[in-house]
Amino acid sequence: MKRADLLNDRKVKILIEGNSGSGKTYTAIHSLKYIKAPILYIDIDDGASFELLTLSDEELEHFELVRATTYDELMNILNNIPENVSTVVIDLLHPLIRDMCRTHVKNQLLKVGYYYHGEKKIYIEDKNTFDLKGFLYGIANNREKDILWKLRKLPQNIVCLSHPLDDKDRNMGER
Repeated sequence: MKRADLLNDRKVKILIEGNSGSGKTYTAIHSLKYIKAPILYIDIDDGASFELLTLSDEELEHFELVRATTYDELMNILNNIPENVSTVVIDLLHPLIRDMCRTHVKNQLLKVGYYYHGEKKIYIEDKNTFDLKGFLYGIANNREKDILWKLRKLPQNIVCLSHPLDDKDRNMGER
């Protein structure tokens, strides 16, 4: 085995975490502009366009910008990444992915009109006021976990941009 073989098999997974306006998108875009291979930039919070405009046409050549606003759109993108893409950027991992997953689960439950709590079937009486609560967050958290596992298993380099987890998120398991 040679060093080059090891380097070819190695994939980088990077998390850039910071508050709004701290330079996550700037750092990702201006670091990746030197990669001369296709980059898929998945923009969830619609904030990358302005920063991408600061690049030259030559630098932009390697970027493909796609937007995902729903869980289904995001999973479709992740399941259909072209083989020639070297790096996938997902902007913004948290909290928008969590909100996306919760909306997805809520819409699925509203569509069927009921959910189960243990073996008890509970009908959703008012679709306008129904919201996820308690144990139902477990379903949404599983969807979020599906996205994270999908990202982990991708053969490409991965760069995720995220807001910091707040105390509420860190203590979710303690409720």
